[in-house]
Amino acid sequence: MTIAMMLKHKLHFFQDEITEIDTKINKLKEELKEVHNDTAESTRQSSETWHDNYMFEEGQRQLNMITSQIDDLINIRNRAEIIQKPVTTDDVKIGHRVTFKDKVLGQEKTYIIGGYMPIIKPGVISYNSPVAKQLLGHRKGDTINIKVGGVDKAIEITDIKPA
Repeated sequence: MTIAMMLKHKLHFFQDEITEIDTKINKLKEELKEVHNDTAESTRQSSETWHDNYMFEEGQRQLNMITSQIDDLINIRNRAEIIQKPVTTDDVKIGHRVTFKDKVLGQEKTYIIGGYMPIIKPGVISYNSPVAKQLLGHRKGDTINIKVGGVDKAIEITDIKPA
């Protein structure tokens, strides 16, 4: 996929995830104002002294970093497509709680497959993560081989529920 195609590609989010992004953007904008004011103050103070102004340089670095974070989040927000949680559990989809069992070790794991940038909670992974990509589209009872951390594992999907 080319960069131009990636920039046009829609990213899937649930409404609560979009709300979280909007909140992050607003907090960063407020932080940007504070850093801007602090940087302006350090400029006024430095005009009275002859030495280098570390506070001004640090303020510039922070302004650049925060501006970049805001730009990245706005770009993601502009590419966002709000999706609804699935109603059926025929096969694994974004928004499902999926349980699978390691066929060799017998261990069970459960993940909730969230949107592109899910709200950080234990057990929630992005649909774009390597594990989720391998689970999507499979059905309860399917035995599949997935790669986790460079290791091949045979797993059986034991349950699919709405998250």
